[in-house]
Amino acid sequence: MSENFYLFIHGLGLSCAVWKPLEAFANKWARIIAPDLPGHGKGPRFESPCGYEFSLMWGYILFLLSGINDVEKHENTILVLHSMAAGLLPEIADGKWRPKAIVLVEGNVIQADADWSSRISEMEDAEYKNWIVRLRKNAIIIMRNQLRSVQAPDDVAMWAEGLRSVDDTALRVIAKSLVNRTIDGHNMRALSAIDVPSVYLRGELSDPWLDGHRQLESIGVPVVVIPASAHYPMIDNPLAVWNEINSFITSLTL
Repeated sequence: MSENFYLFIHGLGLSCAVWKPLEAFANKWARIIAPDLPGHGKGPRFESPCGYEFSLMWGYILFLLSGINDVEKHENTILVLHSMAAGLLPEIADGKWRPKAIVLVEGNVIQADADWSSRISEMEDAEYKNWIVRLRKNAIIIMRNQLRSVQAPDDVAMWAEGLRSVDDTALRVIAKSLVNRTIDGHNMRALSAIDVPSVYLRGELSDPWLDGHRQLESIGVPVVVIPASAHYPMIDNPLAVWNEINSFITSLTL
């Protein structure tokens, strides 16, 4: 049996750096790719806003996968989506390729998940320009305040760099698209249509949204609570996250 291959996709305004604590555990047992999305980190930048549509972002990810020589690994790919990355679910549902399983880490599946994106999408141009300046200036403070564990200052600065460097246009375009997909239930329907084993990992200290839990469970997606964590469980409690992922994947082979 071929080994599993893990594809980690980060959330809005972040970078692949947010996966480093989890990779420290997962790298011992798994092959991993954790790319920067377009407009984020070291990902490609585009002049046209169209370059940041979910369909093109998913095309970019598939392009990266095509560069892996062992095509068989594609059939054993565990797709791990954080936050905004759940907005890619409709593209996966509409395409031919299917992952072996999907792990949603605080994924934005329903409208209540996408509160930050909702605030961004509602801003007028002038307000957004002022807000993005404050975001970059206070990135380290913002990141530190969202964590529920004490982290080294250099690590917090590394994760905050995603907020400082995200493309202005990308942030706004993706936020608006994500809100539309959560309001009309597109993400939830897509998750159901993909029809592969899936699990949702939720930070214990995140804002509760019980209706969302019930919706996920109604389509067969279990919700697992990660202790001592909020929106970034892969940073706050990476060992617990990896143990849950590993347990979930192991259960598929029993």
